[in-house]
Amino acid sequence: MTLTHDDILAAAKRLRLLERREVFDPLRPGSRPTPFQGTIIEDFGSIRAQYAIAGNRSGKTQMGARLMAWMLAEDKPGWTRPAAWGPGTLQFMMVGRVSKQVEEVLYRKVRAFFDEGELHEFRVGNALQKVVHRKTGNSLLCASHHNASEAREKVQAYELHGLWIDEMPSDVRLLDEIDARLQDRHGFLFCSFTPLVRNLEIKRKVEALRPPLGKHYKMRMLDNPIYSEQDKQDILQKMEGMPEAYKRCRLEGDWMEGDSTVYSIPESAWKDPIDYSPSWRHVEAADPALQSKHGQVVFAECPKTGHWWVVRDEYIEGIYVPEDLVTAVTSKLKGLTIVRRVCDPASTWYIGQASKMGFTYSTPWDKNNRRPEMMKNLQAALGVSLFFAPWIERLPHELGSMHWSETAEAKIVNQHAYHLHDAAIYGFDCLPRGERAPAPPPELHVRLRQQIEKDRKAAAAPKTVAGMNRLLRPFRITRRRVW
Repeated sequence: MTLTHDDILAAAKRLRLLERREVFDPLRPGSRPTPFQGTIIEDFGSIRAQYAIAGNRSGKTQMGARLMAWMLAEDKPGWTRPAAWGPGTLQFMMVGRVSKQVEEVLYRKVRAFFDEGELHEFRVGNALQKVVHRKTGNSLLCASHHNASEAREKVQAYELHGLWIDEMPSDVRLLDEIDARLQDRHGFLFCSFTPLVRNLEIKRKVEALRPPLGKHYKMRMLDNPIYSEQDKQDILQKMEGMPEAYKRCRLEGDWMEGDSTVYSIPESAWKDPIDYSPSWRHVEAADPALQSKHGQVVFAECPKTGHWWVVRDEYIEGIYVPEDLVTAVTSKLKGLTIVRRVCDPASTWYIGQASKMGFTYSTPWDKNNRRPEMMKNLQAALGVSLFFAPWIERLPHELGSMHWSETAEAKIVNQHAYHLHDAAIYGFDCLPRGERAPAPPPELHVRLRQQIEKDRKAAAAPKTVAGMNRLLRPFRITRRRVW
């Protein structure tokens, strides 16, 4: 049998297709996944949410690209399309830290699996919006999670069959929204990140995952076959002298904690404020800002135990007029029993404006010299006398993200950005101490009974002095004067 030129081309194309289905990295012909990566691939389809908590350059991003390429072409070996997806075209999304990273890193890795012309790109200006696989009609949308609120809106706008997130988002609510959007369609989630920034809410979510709903995996940098033995030695040598927690995070994918973290938040810090009411005593704490973000934290005291809860943590931004800022801040406190307002003493402009509008703010004593003491007191109180209400997320995330500088002693990296933290230490330092809220008035039927008893006694009592003397005459003792 004589092969024609077309037969040879078809055979070569078929060979490339088979290789593409098996290869892990198309830029390294013959590459195959490591045992850790192979476990993720085997679980794909049976585990709905997969989290690769990985060291740097461990192949986690390549894993996401590999899964997305399989889904676009629907040619993953051994994979069966879920019946819940129906016969139509499929829609997926890849989400990176910023738009530039999505196109230049994530999409570039996905595109490498396909021949020229297999993918149709859609752009708005120079920004890549989505990619469509011409043969299957399946599409891959592009988004960033730099702004978590905008990312949640984008996720809400589409019916998705699967989603890949690269790099850890700042807000656990984005992951919660993705869970809700994918649940009905039996879609999948693959999330790949190195946890260099502490985020306790995301850590708790990931570590609580149980199959088949979810599972997390560890991928190590030095398990990546791209590194030679000499490369591994060079990497370890460069990391000598770095904090152990930092090295474990970079190499092993361990959650960042320990050596460089400022706060350690115990699990006991989250607690439900039983019978919470707006009538509880509240303290508002503010770290004012016009050009950046105004941090507001609200504490509430349980009248039975005297323990305090953080019940609100919010950033207010985009307001550049002091009077408007005070109005916005105070309007968010309507309905709450505010017994004290606390503010950064350096923000005299805010204190003065609030005073003109009838609001008096206290300030912590000797803030500059007592700052370490205030931080230490906040840490000691967490989970003991101070708790986070279950709906509080921003402040714990901010506390967990703070870490000490490796170059400047006793300095916090980017410390001027943590306005909620500053508001929290000022407010906690100025909480009312050693005094309880007045007991609530008795219920109506108790007050009525007390009033009836009071009226009955009043009716039975003598009305005049003469009447009182007649009532007491039998009980008088006459003293006889002795000379």
